[in-house]
This record gives sequence, structure tokens and C-alpha cells, in this order.
Amino acid sequence: MKSIQYQLTVGILSIVVIVVMTLSLLLFNDFRKGAFQVEELSNSILNQSLADHANYQASSIAVSLSHNLVNPVYQLDMLQIQELILTTLKQSDVSAVTIYDANNQVLHDGSELNNNYGSLKKNIKEHKAKSREKIFFNQEVNILSADAPIWLFDEFIGSVVVRIDLSRFESKKNLLSEAITAKSQNVMNRSTVILVVTIIVFITLALMVAIYFGRRLSTPIVELAKHAEKIGVNQKFPLLKVSRRDEIGLLQRAINRMGKDIVESTVSINYLENLMDSLNEGLLLLDMNLDIQMSNRSACTLLETTSGMLEHRSILQFIPFSGHKSVIEWLKKINNEDFLPIEIEILSIAGRKCMVSISASILTDDNHGERIICLMQDITERKLNESKILFLAQYDSLTHLPNRALFNDRLGHAMGNAERNDSLLALFFIDIDFFKKINDSLGHSAGDELLIQIAMRLRECVRETDTVSRLGGDEFTVILELIKSVEEAEKIAVNIVNQLSIPFDIAGQRVHSSLSLGVVYYPFGDTSADALIKKADVAMYHAKQKGRNTLCVYDHVYAGYQKDQLYLENELRNAVKSDGLELFYQPKVNIKKDIITSVEALLRWEHPTKGSISCLVLIPLLEELGLMGKVGDWVLMEACKQAKNWQTVADISVAVNVTAEQFCDVEFIRKLEVVLQKTQLDPHNLIIEITETSLIANIEISNKHIRQMQRMGVSLAIDDFGTGYSSLAYLKTFDLQSLKIDKAFVDPLPDDTNSLAICEAIVAMSKALNVQVVAEGVETREQYEVLKDLEVDEIQGFYFAHPMSADDLLLELENYPVIAWKL
Repeated sequence: MKSIQYQLTVGILSIVVIVVMTLSLLLFNDFRKGAFQVEELSNSILNQSLADHANYQASSIAVSLSHNLVNPVYQLDMLQIQELILTTLKQSDVSAVTIYDANNQVLHDGSELNNNYGSLKKNIKEHKAKSREKIFFNQEVNILSADAPIWLFDEFIGSVVVRIDLSRFESKKNLLSEAITAKSQNVMNRSTVILVVTIIVFITLALMVAIYFGRRLSTPIVELAKHAEKIGVNQKFPLLKVSRRDEIGLLQRAINRMGKDIVESTVSINYLENLMDSLNEGLLLLDMNLDIQMSNRSACTLLETTSGMLEHRSILQFIPFSGHKSVIEWLKKINNEDFLPIEIEILSIAGRKCMVSISASILTDDNHGERIICLMQDITERKLNESKILFLAQYDSLTHLPNRALFNDRLGHAMGNAERNDSLLALFFIDIDFFKKINDSLGHSAGDELLIQIAMRLRECVRETDTVSRLGGDEFTVILELIKSVEEAEKIAVNIVNQLSIPFDIAGQRVHSSLSLGVVYYPFGDTSADALIKKADVAMYHAKQKGRNTLCVYDHVYAGYQKDQLYLENELRNAVKSDGLELFYQPKVNIKKDIITSVEALLRWEHPTKGSISCLVLIPLLEELGLMGKVGDWVLMEACKQAKNWQTVADISVAVNVTAEQFCDVEFIRKLEVVLQKTQLDPHNLIIEITETSLIANIEISNKHIRQMQRMGVSLAIDDFGTGYSSLAYLKTFDLQSLKIDKAFVDPLPDDTNSLAICEAIVAMSKALNVQVVAEGVETREQYEVLKDLEVDEIQGFYFAHPMSADDLLLELENYPVIAWKL
């Protein structure tokens, strides 16, 4: 029979050896993979650096030479042209230089006889005045060509092509790559030796520890066995001296109590206290009168007091009086099965306020009866972050006025109140006259200060119950509820015009400003919130046409518009019947990989006399006419059909916008399945885009459709994110693939710090939800750079490509494959 010491030693050593060997193998394998990845990354960086250096050298020589060739090319001075070519050929790695005239024919090839004179340039690239500094590159085998234009003021007079021999770069790349490989192998060998030595040391230490503990355990057991033998022989009950506090000590005490019927065992009070104090959550034990009986260290820290000070004090003393009723009602609901949570504000002994989440349950025992156990967690920081995000989502960070999302919500409530109370509502649409001129002349900081003071004056001109909002830029709105008459509203409007005509004090300067104000009333006629806003907007533009610094009421200007609207509705019905609508497609570019990943399908209507009708007019008009469902089905079918055609050229997805009416239709998923079946489009190449407000229009149906789309493989994206009015609590429950930052937040970048803050918050929230971020409406290089720094995933806008027809997009994809689409 093998001894306990031997079994324990072998057991401990075996476990340690298995664990150490397993961890070592895992670490070694992970390290080897990491070293290989580092080597690959180093080679990749090296290749890119050498390629960038070659491009830089070629472009620098080409640009310099193009500037020096302006006069010789213009004067056709062949000797000076040849002298410049020969001088350039002496530079390192330059293999050839060719000068072309404005017709892309060889003007001089650098040879004495100029053998290629008049030959037509291959791979002709069109140089445009809008991008006069642009250089075209072309690489064939080990030759890199840089094609630079020659401009005489705004006249294109020719071009110069410099060819660089890349052989030296390739040799340098091979040498450095070999050095990286050798260094990586050296590190791997050294790490292997260190790992082996470490394993041997760990196993040796484990063996020593196992022997020590084996002896420490077996020696007292042997002594106890000998003592038990003596008890049996002498038939006495000699007491053992309890010398240890571990399991051996327990065995000693058990032998000392041999012969007794009851073995007493107690749990240490100190142990329970230490266990309670080790909790991160605050713990309170209350009697049924809500008096504190016990507390742990975390609860004392939260309430800034000691355990002794808390005992026999009511928990209500630490809760503001306004919260007593909700706490008492909450305590009535708790039971002894589940912990029921509540979020409430508490006050510490020192008067510090903080938000906590309290979970409580009933404890029942024979000695003390029923008691309440409460666990408290400090959620102050989380609540502050939620409030900040909610504020950014609903309020303008510059003026602290409600933004477009909150304005739309309040306008809907105000219209509902007006209908229920049979009262009058007035909506003002305000635009600051010549604000851009003020902003450009005094600077953006002065423009921001002017907007802040305008917001303050607007609030002073209306009642506390009225809503003043900033929609963006220099556009403001005012909602007047429960007004007694049209005259009362117009009196307020006149006061606003007069007050904003008073000069402002901006950074020590007197700045004169004015506004144009449009007024519309509700309920004069059956209309929607969008229609009401449009009417106020139209009235505002008529005020501008009247000379600015005035107001205009919709009823005085809109009679002609109604006739035009009726005409437009009839024309739209005919266009739908005769297939007069068409789809255009705008690419989305992955900002990290610099490739097209998908396109967005955009509905267009080209009217014979009115030209292109904006989507802002077209979509609401289709919804008002009840044609959105029919047109939406056609859009989905046509977009998927085109996307299937593109798959022969490039694997890109198509994004289709759907309205709340379409998405909440119980037949939506069936229609989606039919379209995918007919077009044979892979579901992973289809993205459904819907606004955040439409998504929460019907939570139950939205959740159901999203789950079905997920099973099908169809992606979901939130369109115009930040402009709708949604709940973050609902938003995080949806399985989204991407969020699209609305153009309204991209337009002011990079100068508007408010828009930048909102974009940062949206990107941070998207990362937390593990969804992609797409920025739409990107039109400038500066906007692109800011969004790239914010780590936006994809970008869409005129900076990369305008919307184009399906045939034009197919041609672009054929000429410039997706993987070659560079920014």
C-alpha cells in the first residue's frame, strides 16, 4: 500500500507538470504565431514604405521637371528640353524621360535623334484643371511611371512621363526581408531555450513543494493513528493537545469529543464579516421597520460613515423625501424568491448625492423572523454617461436648445394636444439672414457666440411652455401651444423679429443681424407634422424674397403652391404607372481598405419640366398618395436584380431604404424571400436601411422581422442615425450590422465642435454595440480626414462618387475593379 505522502507528492507533481506543459505549449504556439505575424507585418510595412518612397521619388522628379518645362515646351525649345531630360536621366534610378505635347504626342524622348517624335502616348490619362497637381502612376514589371501635367496658367500644354527603375528598391527590399527573417528566427530560438529552462525550474519547485506538503500532511496523521491505537488498548479517553487550525486540528478535536452524541461546530463571526466586506456591492440587512441591522464596508463607504453609525437608523434617512413613496411601494413588492431592483438617488452622511441600484429580497429564519437583505451598487457614472448621450441625442450642444429629433417629437405632441383641446397652435420657422457672411468674416467662434445669444433672445420672447429648437446651422423653430388667437401669435413673431434686429455684442464688437420668419397655424386643414414644417419653411423663404428681416404667414403665400402640388401629384401617379421612376446608385467606400464594399439604391424622378425632383419631396408625396408600398416593392426587386448582375464583376452589396410602413407590413419578409428567390441574389449581398424612428414604430414586429432577416442572412442598417427619436434601451436589443451618421452632422465638419462631439459619441456607442459606422454626405477632404481619425468604418458622399445609373456603375466596376478603387 502506497503512503499518503507518496500519493500526494505524485498527484501534485503530475498536476503541476500537466498544467505547466499545457500552458507552455499554448504560450509557445501563441508566441510562434505572434512572431510570424510580426514578421509578415514588418515585410508588409517594408514593401509599402519602399513603394511609397519610389512613388515619392518619381512624383517629385516629375513635378519638378514639369515646372521647369513650362517655357521650353511653350516655346518648343528642343535643345533646352533635351538638356533638362539629360540632366534628369543622371539622377539615381531614372531610366527614361518623355515629353508630350497637349495632344499627347511625343515632343521629345531624350535621344539625340528624337526617334519617337510625334508618337501617341499609351495609356492616356486626362489632366483636368480642377485637379491640376494630380499625377498618374503606372507600374509595369520593375518600371514605375509618373505622368505629370505641364500647365501654363490654366492652359494644359503638355505632360512629362518619368520612368523609375525599381531594381535597386527590389534588392534593398530582399536584403531587409532576409534580415527580418533572421532576426525573427533568432528571437524564436532564444525564447525556446528560456521556455525549456523555465519548465525545468517550475517542475523542480513543484517537486519540492509536493514533498513538503506531503510530509506536512502525513506526519500528523500517523501520530493521530498511533494515538487512536493507544485509546483502544487503554480503554481511556486521553485528550489530545490541539496544536493546529487546519483539517488536522479538526480531526484532533473530533477525537477529543469521541463518545459524545453532539459535535458542536460554529462558524466564525470574523469569517462572515470578512466575507461581507469582500463584496464590491454595498450590503444592508434591514428589519421589517426598515431599520439597518447590519452593513458591510462597501455600504459604509457609499454612505460615508461607519457601521456603528448606521445601526438602528432607518434607510429612509439616506433617501430624499421625494423618493420615500416609491421606495415604500417597491419594498411592498419584494419577496423571498427573487431580488427586485430599483434605481434611486441617495444622500450620504456628508450630503453627497449619488445614484444607486438597489436589489432586495426577504430573508426568513427561526431566530429573527423576516428581514430584508439589500445589495447596493453605485451607478452614478453610468447614469451620467447615459444622460450625456441622451442630451447629445435630443439637445443641441452649443445652444442647449432641443434639436431636430426632440423638436419633431414635441411638435407631434403639440399637434395632438391641439386636436384634443380644440386649441390653436403656431409654428415659426426662422433662418438668420446672412449668417454665413458673419461667420466667415468674424470666425466660427464668433458665429457660435452669435447663435448662443440668438437662442437666449428667442427663449426670452416666448413663454416657458413654448418650445424653441435649433434644427442645425442657423435654422431655428418655435412651437407656440394653446394660443388664443392668430393675432397673439403674430404679436410674438413681430417681437422676435424686432428683438433680433437689436445689435449683438460679440467679442467686443457690435454685430447687426436679422432673421426671416415663416408662420403656419394648426389645425387649419388636415395635415401632418412634415407638411406643417414644409409650409413654415416655404413661408420663411417668401419672407426672404420680400427683403428679409420680416415675417410671412403661410396662408398669404401658399395658395399657388397648392395648385402646383395637385399638378405634381397627378404627374407622379402617371410616372408610377408608366415606369417613369428610376434608380441611381452611390458607392460606399471602406475607409481602412480603400475599396467599394456596397452601394445605396436611390430613387429618382426626372420631371419633363421641373427637372429632378428631390427625395425630400418625392418620398413624402408617395406616402401621401399611398404609392409607397408599390414603389417600394419595385425598388427592392430592381435593386436586387442589378446587384445580381454586378456579381459577375465585383462582390458588392446593395443597400435599399424602406419606410416604417414597408418594414412593419406583415408581408414584408415574404416579399423579401420572393425577391431573393426571383433574382437569385445572395442574401448576404442585401442591406435593408431604415431610420431609427421607423425601427421603433412597432417594437414587436421590428424584432420579429429582424430575427427573420438574421436567419436569412440579410443585414440591417440604421439610416440617418442621430436625427430620429429613439430609445437607446430599445436600440441595443436589435441585432444591427451598421449605423449611418446623418449628413446633418457631417456637413459642419471639421469646424463645428458640436457636430464633432456628436460624431464621436455615435462612433463610441457603435463600437460598444459592435456595429459598423457609415458616414454619409462626405464632400470634402477635410471631412474625410476627420472621420478617418474617428475610426469610421465606411464613407459615402460626393467626395468619392455621385449617384450614377446602373449601367454607369457597371462600366466603372469593369474599368476599375473594386479592389483597385483607391481614395
